[in-house]
This record gives sequence, structure tokens and C-alpha cells, in this order.
Amino acid sequence: AAGLALGLHLSGALARRTKLIGMCVDDSPEVFIKKIDGIFGELGVSDVSSGDIMTWEQRTNLGYGVSHETERQFILQTARETGVILDPVYTSKAALGMVEDLAKAPDEEMNVLFVHTGGLLGAAAKGE
Repeated sequence: AAGLALGLHLSGALARRTKLIGMCVDDSPEVFIKKIDGIFGELGVSDVSSGDIMTWEQRTNLGYGVSHETERQFILQTARETGVILDPVYTSKAALGMVEDLAKAPDEEMNVLFVHTGGLLGAAAKGE
């Protein structure tokens, strides 16, 4: 998230209505903002906070590593319809959050990019 946020900031893409939304599946938005701002500081970037660049959504649902039935069904549906495997620990929670957000604005024209960062080991560990 830090690289994406900094890239958007430095490229000027934020001025072109580009949004970066972080889905917090294991900690609070405040924890992520603090972590990313620490990375920014190590890189010498002090003129902006990740909280100014990104929108953060809490998506822990039942808790870290705990999936509810809606998430499990979403994992199966996504795999069947797209061939994309989502893990039950991180990626399924974030992807479901994105789908739910998009459903709130069905008539809004937008281009969406979801960054799937892996997590297949979590799926194997759950045996789903």
C-alpha cells in the first residue's frame, strides 16, 4: 500500500480523481496509517500522510483469519466464475469489500483495479 500511495501522490494521479482504498483485514486504519507514514518518513517524504492519500475501510468482519459464511460463499463463487482463488484470511475480505462498495454505486462510471497480493497458503491451510 505504501508504494501505491506514494506513487499516486508523486505522479499527480490524485488530482485526476484517482482513489486508493485500503481494506484493513487485520488491524485498524490508524495502525496502517502509522505504518505507512513511517515508511514515508524513512524515504524522506514528510509533506503528506497516507491518511491524506488513501481511504481506509475496516474489513475484519468476524476477526483475523476467521471467515463467515458470506465470505466462504464469495470465495467459491469467485473461483467458479473467474478462476481467481482468494484466500480466506486476507484477500477474500478485501475483495468482498470492494464488490460491496461497487454495488453501492452501480450507475457510476469507473475503472477499478484490485491488487491481489497472493495469500494462497491461507486457502490451503483452511482446507477450503
